[in-house]
Amino acid sequence: MVQITNHKITIEYLKLLFVKSRSSKLEFDADKEVDNAFRYLSKLFNLTHIQCAILSVIFNYSIDDDLERVKTDRLLSFFGLELEVFFDIKGDIEVLINKGFIKQKKEDRSDNLFDSSFKANQKLLDMLFRNEEIQFEKLYGNGYNFVQFSGQICRLNSLRLVNHMSREDVLNEVIEQENKNENLTQIKTMKSLGLDVMDRMVMYYMIHKYNENEKAINSYTVGFDLLGASKVLSFTKKFKEKTTQMQVQGLVELSNDTTLQLTDKAKELFLNDATDTIDEESQSEISTTHYYIKHDAIPEKKLYFNSDLQRELNILQTLLQKDNFAEYQNEMKKRGNKAEGISVLIYGPSGTGKSSVVDQLAKHTHRDVYMVDLSEVRSKWWGESEKNIKQIFEEYSEICSKADNIPILLFNECDALLGKRNNSGEDRHDFTEASMTNILLEFFEKNQGIIVGITNLESNLDAAFMRRFLLKLHIGHPDKRSAKSILKNKLDFLDERDIERIADNYLLTGGQIENVSNKCVISRIITKSHPTVSEVMDMCEEEKIKSNKWLSA
Repeated sequence: MVQITNHKITIEYLKLLFVKSRSSKLEFDADKEVDNAFRYLSKLFNLTHIQCAILSVIFNYSIDDDLERVKTDRLLSFFGLELEVFFDIKGDIEVLINKGFIKQKKEDRSDNLFDSSFKANQKLLDMLFRNEEIQFEKLYGNGYNFVQFSGQICRLNSLRLVNHMSREDVLNEVIEQENKNENLTQIKTMKSLGLDVMDRMVMYYMIHKYNENEKAINSYTVGFDLLGASKVLSFTKKFKEKTTQMQVQGLVELSNDTTLQLTDKAKELFLNDATDTIDEESQSEISTTHYYIKHDAIPEKKLYFNSDLQRELNILQTLLQKDNFAEYQNEMKKRGNKAEGISVLIYGPSGTGKSSVVDQLAKHTHRDVYMVDLSEVRSKWWGESEKNIKQIFEEYSEICSKADNIPILLFNECDALLGKRNNSGEDRHDFTEASMTNILLEFFEKNQGIIVGITNLESNLDAAFMRRFLLKLHIGHPDKRSAKSILKNKLDFLDERDIERIADNYLLTGGQIENVSNKCVISRIITKSHPTVSEVMDMCEEEKIKSNKWLSA
């Protein structure tokens, strides 16, 4: 296994291959940068060059908020490949799925790869953006803990007829799913005790039922569900004779000649462990809603703002320096404030650099970022959303208590849960919203760290939350001077006169200039020369930026 301590390189190479792969037909000219990328990624992921290229495209689609998934036909179109070529790369896609690098979403009930869409495995994204060593064994699986896995096996069996599977097909699928989740120690334990696949199937069934509060199950019911009516008698006879390997190993006991129960040994081996390791082994709803980003993994980025905003940002950055923030906390404590920490709201239109502001604050104050997407915290399960919110703050408090430098708790799209309340209380949904709001307000009032909220929709925020943000920074469209500075930085092949011309004719956000800059890179790669100023202005038109704020000023 390759040891990686800085995935900035990994991500940069994945982005480079993405650009180089467009219309490439998966044929790449000799290029030192591309060769380095292929060499690095092939060694890291143990993939061929073609597999690396496919992974790079799916990775970049997955981190694009507007796209997320890429369908097979769109993948082929991106590479400039004809439909019939799909069969040439089908095996490469299967390798990426089997290694756990990408996830397949079937658009119909078949396993047809052509009628599927793909996205990068969230576990892989977490490891890369948290700058953690890639644990390949955790990618190869469905992300279940053992209890969840047992339930999935039972559902597989119950849907046997719907999926047109024979009982032999089901057992083969069980083996395949076990192999995909071989990191679960309970599966290894079953195999080490000599349980064959049918015995294991019975154990999964009983563990799932036990978890559903069915502590004792009729043996005829188990036999009928798993083997069918023709084999029920032979199944129950083995239990009565106490000849099953499950009984030999003391995992299952038969009482009253018909009732099967898990023994204390089985509960100790399979249920206690599952409960104790659920957070480590499962990719639960909450674990996919937050990311821990190391400050030294954040790339340096020059930001340009108008003078008033820059002054406010400088004040905040100075306050967040370690000694200054500690002094602020002590002062709040002396005053008897419940909240010894600070809460900051950063709001404004899309593409103006709100997330980049937080990144650079974190980098320059040496603070890691604990980022939470509140829009993903909601759960369809009754009571789970409240638990998710509590868990976030509990984890953050624990991190703060151990950290030498308190990290930033970042709420992305914070209006998702900090929005205006519906006080009607007429249904359970309203009650849940009110409950979540109260929990959030309570934690805000006791905040001991650094909370930063980002939103495009500040008008949707509840007034109670607005009051609890000590600092409110509006990141709007850059003024002409700032826009020119960004243009010079991103389009450095243009001269001063061309920069002035673009700035005079287009109202650009930093994100839109970034898009234009990336299009210029693509143009340079394809044509082997920089685009003309006229072509750059066409790219601005494509961004639909036609207003002229300064001419009318």
